[in-house]
Amino acid sequence: MKACIINYYFFKDILKNVKESITEEFEYDDSLIFNFSNFLTIPYFTYCYSVFKKDKYNLYEKFNQQFDEFFIECVISLYDKNDYKRLFFLYALISTKTFHDYLEPYILKYKEPQESLDDVYNMLDYYYAYQDGIDVTKTSLYEMFNNAYSYYDYVDDLIHNPLVKTYHFIASREYFIRAYKSFYTYCRFDSCNKNRGLFRNLGDLFSKKRRQNRKLFFYKSKLNTSILDRRGKDDNINALIHKAKVDTLSKIDAINDYLFAKNEKTFRKKFNIQEDKKI
Repeated sequence: MKACIINYYFFKDILKNVKESITEEFEYDDSLIFNFSNFLTIPYFTYCYSVFKKDKYNLYEKFNQQFDEFFIECVISLYDKNDYKRLFFLYALISTKTFHDYLEPYILKYKEPQESLDDVYNMLDYYYAYQDGIDVTKTSLYEMFNNAYSYYDYVDDLIHNPLVKTYHFIASREYFIRAYKSFYTYCRFDSCNKNRGLFRNLGDLFSKKRRQNRKLFFYKSKLNTSILDRRGKDDNINALIHKAKVDTLSKIDAINDYLFAKNEKTFRKKFNIQEDKKI
């Protein structure tokens, strides 16, 4: 659901192509890659198990709609800190967002009418994990990434003011701690169907909202391979992912130019930052 696995694979591939002089300063494992590559999805889980409460902040949608403004503020806030933990986090954010900017329009154009975006994401997660020897219908995301469910203080320190400035959102710590708890529940109990499907379906009878949110929680061994093929004059999905990779790395280079070389020209151009904005 929400492309959790392909987000991980994409960011992991990006890291292989970042300058070694930078990556050697990073400290990370697969769990941290999984955590940060899915950060933009984490708000979706904040109230996904609540029968009565809705997410009045709607941060998941806001990340999709006003990402660049938020992200630029995050980079600016890192300018004077020279902190590689936060830089790693920002690499993950720009990787995931760029990836979906390429992937989502393609899926929406070529998916079957009865398929939702999440249906296709689930299939792609299943497909790419299976290519790596993992059956996500039998192996939970928690079994794959058992230390990926923390909201770190250094992340909150980085994003708090950009969240306030961009979205007028001030409750970042409490909000994300709750979101990560729900994300943990999903990854440990609800990503693969281990005799919990019936229990969850019975629980969903209490609320239409929960039925809508939870019908895609379990991975299934289902794949519409046509989404992987070349469609008309368009690239196939692997060629599309390659283009997203090239674009992501060019954005990372622009970020590095700004943060390390103190050269803002490329950064402004790549992220369409107006000349009158102070950075």
